Amino acid sequence: MAGSASYLIAAALLLAPLPVQAETAWQQAMDDNPFLFNEELRGVLRDQPDLISNALDRGAARLKAAVWSPLQDEIDTDLQRITLHDADLFAPGPQGFGAADTPAKITLFTAADCPACPRAEAELAQIAKEHPGLRVEVRSAAATPDDRLALALAQDKGPEAARRFRSGLMQGQTPEALVKAEGADLAQLRSRAETPAMVETVARQADLFGELGLDTVPSYVMNDKLIRGAVPTVVLEHYLAK
Repeated sequence: MAGSASYLIAAALLLAPLPVQAETAWQQAMDDNPFLFNEELRGVLRDQPDLISNALDRGAARLKAAVWSPLQDEIDTDLQRITLHDADLFAPGPQGFGAADTPAKITLFTAADCPACPRAEAELAQIAKEHPGLRVEVRSAAATPDDRLALALAQDKGPEAARRFRSGLMQGQTPEALVKAEGADLAQLRSRAETPAMVETVARQADLFGELGLDTVPSYVMNDKLIRGAVPTVVLEHYLAK
């Protein structure tokens, strides 16, 4: 009878349906010995230890799938969007900095009216200094006149001038004073910032921000992830080291 009971317990652990005759035999065995189940269960687990480990592995896999499937869908969507817009995201532009003539490894979306963006940009600039082969790109998440002015300033005076301009705006300084401090002519700069080409360029960057599913600034884009909101320098360095 012990062999039959072992078969029945093993089948139960494996979630296999029992034939009618087996169910009847099992009930009769339990009537004869109420402790039979415990005895046979110990024997089965002793002789077939993989039963429990396999069951636990299957349970863990199902739990992981249940928890991570929604996140994996979101990750897959992010990757598809990044791949679709790869050229617009990582091609060198006038507001980028770091290594020249190489695609960016990370792109920062910023805005002229974003209080947290100057710090995020400054931290990336410091990381770029410490990693000579790294290039960082900057794109506009908004298409305001000040965002266009920042791009025009970057074209004339370089990315650091645009970074100082955005930072100064958040400190309450006027565009006039900031542009003058960079040695640029505000009237000429504004005239160029409002050309159809400049308006289209900045508007395209702002559209790209939305097409990526981003909704907060600063946000970061790498070739394998979207990062929404400011993150500490140590986290960025960890991602960039991969």
